[in-house]
Amino acid sequence: MPPRGLPLVIVVVSTLAAGCANGPGPATSTPTPVSPTPVVAASPVPLAAHLDGEEMSIEFDPSSERALDDTQTEWRAEEPTLGQQPGWSDGRDTVYLPITDGDVGLAATPSRGRVVTSGSPMLSRAGSSISFRELVVDLDTSRITGTVDGRPLDVFDLDLSPAHVEHPPSLPPMIVDVSGRPSDDAVREIADHLGPGLSADQMRVDVEMRLRTS
Repeated sequence: MPPRGLPLVIVVVSTLAAGCANGPGPATSTPTPVSPTPVVAASPVPLAAHLDGEEMSIEFDPSSERALDDTQTEWRAEEPTLGQQPGWSDGRDTVYLPITDGDVGLAATPSRGRVVTSGSPMLSRAGSSISFRELVVDLDTSRITGTVDGRPLDVFDLDLSPAHVEHPPSLPPMIVDVSGRPSDDAVREIADHLGPGLSADQMRVDVEMRLRTS
C-alpha cells in the first residue's frame, strides 16, 4: 500500500482481440468465419462376402495347350452321360465350373477365403480319363483341393502374388490373375490314369472366379 495521504492509482491494461493501425479501438473489418472441413465417411468395404453363385474358369496357358495337343490330351468338363455333372468347356483349353458356396474377403490383396464349385473337369487321352471332383479354391493356403476316385488331394498349387479383384460395370466382381500348376500328387495321378508325358510345367493354368455375393 502507498504511504497514507498519497492517491491510489490503478492502471487497467486491456487486450483487444482486433484493432486498426491508427490505435486501439474496435476492428475495422469483421473476420471471415472459417467453416470446419467436412468429414466424409468412406464407404465400408466388406471384410468377407458370402458367395451364392457365378462360375470359375480353369484355362491352360498357351504353352500348356500345345503340350496337351502334342500328347493328344483333352481338358474338358465331364460328359452328361458320365453322371450329369454341371459345368461346360469351350472345346479347347478352358473348363467353366459353377460356384455354389464360399466366403471371400474382397478387401484383402490377395483375396482370402474359399470358393466351392460343382462339376468335374477331366483330362482324357486315348480312351482313358481322370476326373477331378469336389474342387475347392482355398485362397488362404494357395491351392485348389479336390478328389480323384474318392481320394482327397491337392489338385493345383496357386500363385496369388499378382491376383486382384476387378469390378466390371454391371457385372459381379472377379478375382483374376491367379495362376497355378498341378501338385506333385496330381501329376502322379495323371500319369497313373493316362500314362507319362506331361509334367507340372506342361500343365500350367490360369484361374478366374466371377463371384455373385449374397
